[in-house]
Amino acid sequence: MQKSIGVLLFLWCLGFLWAEEPRRYVEFGVDAGGGFGNNYIGFNDIFNYRKTIYIDLNKVPLNDITLMGNVQADTFMNINFGERFTFGIFAGVEALFYSSLPKSLFQLLIQGNANKHLFEGNIAVGASVFTDVGIKTAVQLGRLRVTFKPSMYVPLLYMPVSDSSYIFNTQNGITLGGTVALDMYTVISLENGLSIAGDDLMEILKGDAKGFDFSLAGEYGLLPILDVGMVISHIPLIPALLHHEMRMELSYTFAVDNLYDTLIDGDFALNDPVSDSTYRDDASFRVFRPLRFDCYALFKPVGTSLFVLKPNIGLSFLTIYGNTPCFNVGLEGQMNIMRFFSVALGTGYTERLWKHRLALGLNLRVVELDAEVSLQAPQLTSSFNLEGLGVSVGLRFGF
Repeated sequence: MQKSIGVLLFLWCLGFLWAEEPRRYVEFGVDAGGGFGNNYIGFNDIFNYRKTIYIDLNKVPLNDITLMGNVQADTFMNINFGERFTFGIFAGVEALFYSSLPKSLFQLLIQGNANKHLFEGNIAVGASVFTDVGIKTAVQLGRLRVTFKPSMYVPLLYMPVSDSSYIFNTQNGITLGGTVALDMYTVISLENGLSIAGDDLMEILKGDAKGFDFSLAGEYGLLPILDVGMVISHIPLIPALLHHEMRMELSYTFAVDNLYDTLIDGDFALNDPVSDSTYRDDASFRVFRPLRFDCYALFKPVGTSLFVLKPNIGLSFLTIYGNTPCFNVGLEGQMNIMRFFSVALGTGYTERLWKHRLALGLNLRVVELDAEVSLQAPQLTSSFNLEGLGVSVGLRFGF
């Protein structure tokens, strides 16, 4: 016990000694994380005393059923020239999935059509996978710090959110129908599967599947207790062009004027669904990364970074959701024990996902470990009902 206390005191003292020095003159780092969220099935429905998956079909959702998932990984190297200038390189990959089923479909399955005779709605599915590489420069100009990050990105896969539809009408006879149409754009053709040959890699490197954008950030020390900042991410320069398209179509129709007479006459027969997949290599689909505008403030009640309150607000454009911009807002509280230990609690809504996070950081100068766990879901109430979870870890080391 005494040895443990002695080690903690030693590390605490080292944290004070490092307070005025840069974190590291040269540092390498990796970050990885992922998460998912929905607004219908929670952890209690999967992990419970029944030891079985429990889905309450009597629970009609308040909104459309939404499922979201994301995975990302990054690596970087930075060189810090004191506190005045930073130069670095980075690379990473990020994937996003989104789907939505109409509430009316669940009403039909759960409650039947005794009280309602017309059901219809849209089914939405979208996804994206980006990889990028770039450089980072940051410079301190008095009380202003500016960061500039140009990068090259390649959309390995891009599927904009597309609406499919269904209808079930029993007002006059029975009409049942539905269409599903998904357009998927990729850097290589998927007609022969997911195999990647050397020629495919050369096509990616030499072709116009590469896009270019840059990010710009500025932070200004307005008052001893207040800093203000703005971040603009992925400002487009040259869009990526994807020429390989796979279109998947599925449709079904069934109509009968009088089901009882049809059954009596013996003419009842269900139609077979019609499905088709087409491929083309002459598409020219432009892909941008999400363009994000984010404004924030850093309130420091005691005039140092010991306690920091960070509200933010912003907008996202050019997302897989189409032309509708996404409204983003958040609030985070941080406690920083010099540069030795940090803890942060935050909540926010970013690109249709609520996220409540707890982050911890331990900096031992040569090695730094960051970890984060979050509750997340597409709706605020669902995010508190354990209907989504996110985890990420980061490691930095250097001298």
